[in-house]
Amino acid sequence: MAAAGPYELPVAAAMAVVTVTSALVTFLSVMAAAEAVETDRLAVVQTVQVEAERTKTDAQVRGEGRRLGRYRSLAAEADAEAAEDPGRAAGLRRLALEYAAESRVGYLGPYVAWDGAESRLRYGELAEALRQSADAYSPAADQPARTAARADAEHARSTRLAMAAVALLVVLVVLTVTRMAHVRLRGPLLVVAAASYALIAATVVWQAFLWQGA
Repeated sequence: MAAAGPYELPVAAAMAVVTVTSALVTFLSVMAAAEAVETDRLAVVQTVQVEAERTKTDAQVRGEGRRLGRYRSLAAEADAEAAEDPGRAAGLRRLALEYAAESRVGYLGPYVAWDGAESRLRYGELAEALRQSADAYSPAADQPARTAARADAEHARSTRLAMAAVALLVVLVVLTVTRMAHVRLRGPLLVVAAASYALIAATVVWQAFLWQGA
């Protein structure tokens, strides 16, 4: 029989090893795909968090700007009334100072040159300070992009593992042909199959256990 010969047992053993390895690699590919999907979900969550924090910061800056605007308006009105109605002007100044006092206790204090109607808010510095204070509670602005890049890399790893599983099936076909080939061809075919298996196995080990992602 063509299948009889000295290579029968090595070929059968190799086919069993390749079959088991192919099943394992398929499982690893599925797990990598699930990990990539989870990382995609995390990127979406982080994007929502970053956008929500940016919106909150912008709203805070606009709110503080309105508070400063009220202070400037009162100060300007007090200046305009100073000559005609000093009493009312003094009352307006006191009210403006109350706004200023509240602002100094809140966010505005270090970011305004308090100069009555000419006061100016350093919007950029205030916004940056608010963003930095929120860093401990929300992802960094570039974190969603980095997480999305990692998800893409994990999807690519899953694809490479799936391709490795397909390549192992090709090796299994080569081993099947080896069993049916003439005895003089079995040795070279077995060497080709073994070399291919070693290369694929090394790729799988790298992708499944040593790969560190993006």
